[in-house]
Amino acid sequence: MLIPEVRILPVFKKVKAVREHMNLYHVDGGSHRLSVDTLAKSIADMYALKIELYEVYAPGSRVAGNVERYQNGRAIILVKAELSDAMKRFVAVKELCHLMIDEDDDWSSLGVDTIKEMKVEFDLADKGGEGVSNPSRTQQSEHLAWMAAVSLMYPCEFHVTDKAAVDAKTVTIAKLGLHHDLPPHVVESALAQGHVFSMYDRACQS
Repeated sequence: MLIPEVRILPVFKKVKAVREHMNLYHVDGGSHRLSVDTLAKSIADMYALKIELYEVYAPGSRVAGNVERYQNGRAIILVKAELSDAMKRFVAVKELCHLMIDEDDDWSSLGVDTIKEMKVEFDLADKGGEGVSNPSRTQQSEHLAWMAAVSLMYPCEFHVTDKAAVDAKTVTIAKLGLHHDLPPHVVESALAQGHVFSMYDRACQS
């Protein structure tokens, strides 16, 4: 999926801000393993939200979680209970990131349409392409939330060194995933998109 840099940089700035908040106000904020509870508390503090997070049993394989936002500041996050523990953490963080990064135009009450749009993206990517060439705001929002979640759970400052170590076969993707408590396919995808995550430093300096 091709997303304009002008939309990516503000997301990384928000990631930097919430990381600083966690480090300042929470004892475990600087741990290499992100605490979902700490992140939820920081986002709730910074954006005046009341966040509820639940595990639910749901059919289907495409939808792993979702977030519902209400005008009174209440937000409900649902994560599929059937997922692995590492995947449940990642999905929860990604949905929390929507509350942090999404603008009013990114939110939609038409959940089925969002699923259909993302299925098109996944199908194109599965065929070896780059995905949708002109993504909608909703499609961009989903991928930006993924970027933000990766940046929080697998900080960008480790990517270059880890990629070199993986290429040199001194460490495995699985071991990196275990260290950060992330699904291996998320780590692999993050390292493959170094050109995107290299924008993090630039975003933080501007």
